[in-house]
Amino acid sequence: MRPAERVKIIEWISTIAAVALLALLVNAMLA
Repeated sequence: MRPAERVKIIEWISTIAAVALLALLVNAMLA
């Protein structure tokens, strides 16, 4: 696997993690 591909995967994971955290935060506020 090329380094560029690994960077892209890390970017994807961090983006998904940020969205998941945001969803949890909104969920906690609405609960």
